[in-house]
Amino acid sequence: MIKLLKTPLIASVFILITIGILFHTDAISHELFFSFLCAAIISIANLFLFVVFFELSYKKPNKVFLLYNMGGMMVRLLFVLAAVFVCLKYLNIVVYGFIFVLFLLYVLFLIYEINLIKNKATKPEKFSNNEKNVDN
Repeated sequence: MIKLLKTPLIASVFILITIGILFHTDAISHELFFSFLCAAIISIANLFLFVVFFELSYKKPNKVFLLYNMGGMMVRLLFVLAAVFVCLKYLNIVVYGFIFVLFLLYVLFLIYEINLIKNKATKPEKFSNNEKNVDN
């Protein structure tokens, strides 16, 4: 599971370090920094949940795979919705910065998720010229 999280976590750390440098050089305010940080934590947790559900369903029967991935998608969607609601309602954050970073990281991680599923999908083996497909 750690191997699957290696690339997106490196990108996340790079983004968080960049945001931290901007904060320490007074290029962004404390509220904006906190907004970026909350959005990044929500996106990283969403990715982590995807990896957990994907690992549980990988190389399982189709019914189990779809149950974990589609059901996991609903769980992740509800988690993100609840976390965004809590952040916007109860925390003193900059709404536009929060939504921008959340959307940016969500899209980047979604691209990673699609590529991961595409690369892990097994292609059916084709018959070689020496083997014949014979029906009994």
